[in-house]
Amino acid sequence: MNALPQSQLPPTPPATLLPLERPLPLGALRTCAWLRTAQRAAAAVLLMLIVAICALYWWTFQTQARWEEDYRQLINLRTQSRQLAVLNEALTGDLAGSVALNTPLRVATPAQTLSVPAALERPLKQLSEPPAYTLDIPAGY
Repeated sequence: MNALPQSQLPPTPPATLLPLERPLPLGALRTCAWLRTAQRAAAAVLLMLIVAICALYWWTFQTQARWEEDYRQLINLRTQSRQLAVLNEALTGDLAGSVALNTPLRVATPAQTLSVPAALERPLKQLSEPPAYTLDIPAGY
């Protein structure tokens, strides 16, 4: 690479050697140890936080799934209850009896029956045509 032969190169001065290891001050060592401890503690806290978040998510998912299952079961039980009540009433032939048990209604007797005469027939009125409205709007609109 050099155009000059090896014997014509100027001599290089010897490089001063730097110490490879230099003792650190005691305060810096304590600070490094404290930082390592803080890093480990932070990693442990982060791990616990991640586990807690995953547990909370799992709990909410399970609660929602359990609620949906219980709600479906409730709807099915209500439907079956209504069907059984209708079937029971149909079999006993007392469809109005269950209503009378739950409300203060009583079965009417002929003495309590009212008869209303039919209304007189009235002639139908013819509907009048609504008045035609005229709007005075310019053609541009």
